[in-house]
Amino acid sequence: MDYIEHGQFKVYYSAQSREIAERLMNITEKSYPVFKDLFRADHDLGLEIFWADDEDWDKIPLCRHKGNYGMPHMVKGKHHTHLVILPAANLDMPETLVRIIEPLLDMKELSEDDLRKLTGWLAPMRGTTGEELRKYLSSADFYVDFLVEIVHMHEIMHDFCYEFGIPENYGRDGRKAWWVFEGLAQWSVLWVQRHLGNEQWAYIHELLYRWMYRTGRKQQGNVSPIQYENYAWFHGALVEMFCQLEEQFGSDYGPAVLSLLLENIQGRDYLNDLEVVAIFSSVAGQDLSQWFNTKWQITGQKPSFS
Repeated sequence: MDYIEHGQFKVYYSAQSREIAERLMNITEKSYPVFKDLFRADHDLGLEIFWADDEDWDKIPLCRHKGNYGMPHMVKGKHHTHLVILPAANLDMPETLVRIIEPLLDMKELSEDDLRKLTGWLAPMRGTTGEELRKYLSSADFYVDFLVEIVHMHEIMHDFCYEFGIPENYGRDGRKAWWVFEGLAQWSVLWVQRHLGNEQWAYIHELLYRWMYRTGRKQQGNVSPIQYENYAWFHGALVEMFCQLEEQFGSDYGPAVLSLLLENIQGRDYLNDLEVVAIFSSVAGQDLSQWFNTKWQITGQKPSFS
């Protein structure tokens, strides 16, 4: 694979993907200071980003999902270098992404305001209107844009969490609270894109996942996001959760939660659901345990406020 390198960032790319690699490098360089400020980082970390096609997939170091390129992941490398691994344009759109965009493909599911914003922002970017817009949303072009503009941010957040105190395998060993690890990554896309002035991609991210959650409830009911067998639904529920919290407690709620989580997890392998809900409550200044239990089936305990 070829690569481009700027400072502590390196983007590897498969043949004919130079333009996308440059987009990834540009977004990485712009977003990195926002992430660093968010974590109040006391040191830098390196990022190695792979945009790999099917021929190169098996060549990626430390890739644990060689047989399943469906969606990306991260894993810690040596010397504070972290990986972001993304499947390139000539791979099929994964089923998970198809599920995420399904609500947008039926324009009747959108409010007039949502449809107007979606058309207004995407049409100039892709020269699409009406039925062409619908085709774009179900195309490989949108798959690439989605990975570059949305998922890439999500994966960088995982890298920062892993580097600065939240373990990469957080919750996967049956001790729960995996929901907050993925929820922070989903929320970070909104936070970082808005701070970069990319309101359209922040909006598209929120619209995609919140509509998936809301339309999915018609079939699934009020399902807890910690039950993440349906991976797309799981992430949609988490976006809905974090957006509702920010709508109630303000735009600085997410950073405050992250700061307190990082403070409380120091020297520990994990925090359980009760402890995480107590942290969310403490930042809100009110007991959220009933809200988490009733709406999301996540049990909490009444926190003590300072």
